[in-house]
Amino acid sequence: MKKRITAFTLAEVLITMAIIGVISALTVPNLVGNASKKGQVALIRKAYVELQDSIDSYMAEIDAKTTASALSTQAKVNSFLTEFFKVTKNCGATVSSCMNTKIYLPNSTSYIEISLTDPSCITNASGISVCMEPYNSTNGNGKIVIDTNGLKDPNIKGRDVFELTYSSNGEISDSASSDCASTSKISGCFTKLQEDNYEMNY
Repeated sequence: MKKRITAFTLAEVLITMAIIGVISALTVPNLVGNASKKGQVALIRKAYVELQDSIDSYMAEIDAKTTASALSTQAKVNSFLTEFFKVTKNCGATVSSCMNTKIYLPNSTSYIEISLTDPSCITNASGISVCMEPYNSTNGNGKIVIDTNGLKDPNIKGRDVFELTYSSNGEISDSASSDCASTSKISGCFTKLQEDNYEMNY
């Protein structure tokens, strides 16, 4: 007696492939988006830690008690950045040479212009661009703008671009309290990231 061989029909195979295609179309973009966000979070955390450690080391090295004296001029800021980072590009005061000055709001065509006074800008070996102001005694801090991928897109607030400040004691923090939704400033998203345990939930 011959055994009967069972096999899938062409129609069954095509239906199965169609179902797999639909599932892939629904899930792959989310997986890619999540991987991209995690990559950006890792880069901003790396930049933050490196900057904080570098400021602490710089102040100890020159025996400065405050950044008001250690980072009081553009020349001092430039000296600090070039000494403590593997600089691949020194843009000086020209922000647009290291990062896009138009920072787009998430899911919008609206943008905010980067506003810094006498900054010093560099791009490091990791491709992260940093623009840093001298300490401003009137404001009681100095601004730092970090773009985790330099001149590359997407140039979006809270994705690849963050604005932080450093205080007179050298502590780096966000200048806004979890105000990532603001349409008038670049700051606020780093606080939100920290509060959400470095998950990009916005």
